[in-house]
Amino acid sequence: MFSTFFQHGWHHIFEGGLDHILYLCALVIPYVFGKLNDLKSLLILITAFTIGHFISLSLAMGKLFFLSSETVESIIPWTIAATALYNIAVPIKSHHSSNSLFIYYSSALFFGLIHGMAYSNDVFQLIKDSTDYILGLLGFNLGLELAQILVTSILFILLHCISRYLPYSKSIMVRLYSCILIMVLFISFIL
Repeated sequence: MFSTFFQHGWHHIFEGGLDHILYLCALVIPYVFGKLNDLKSLLILITAFTIGHFISLSLAMGKLFFLSSETVESIIPWTIAATALYNIAVPIKSHHSSNSLFIYYSSALFFGLIHGMAYSNDVFQLIKDSTDYILGLLGFNLGLELAQILVTSILFILLHCISRYLPYSKSIMVRLYSCILIMVLFISFIL
């Protein structure tokens, strides 16, 4: 059972998880182009996002909180846009301050709650007949976390290669985040 739900979490990123990938990209960019080079902090950030995801799925499983998929799907692009705009507006050097890290980790956790709600109905349908839905939730979220770490690692390496040819500048950050915002508009209004 654990492995089945692990696979569902893993596949969630690679099959229809474009919103997750765009969000991860928005998180990775300052760590590469801003020369933060703190992979540990980045992985903690990704884990905060997954914990938020886990909490919202748990709340939905316990029938304690639920929003319609349509409502949540309309909010998700705003989480990506907010992250992109924050990274454009806040100077990269201040990302290491304790106040900025708190905001970053808190927003990743909160945005994980939102992203998790979008998939909560589907996960509920998968797990509801299971005898041990806690094990199912853990499997799903562990699969999700490992897939996100893989995607983050690939993005980190890819963006590092690109950063050798495009050194950090505010205009590079604006262009990269503009690409993300265009993709967010695309998934919001076209998909």
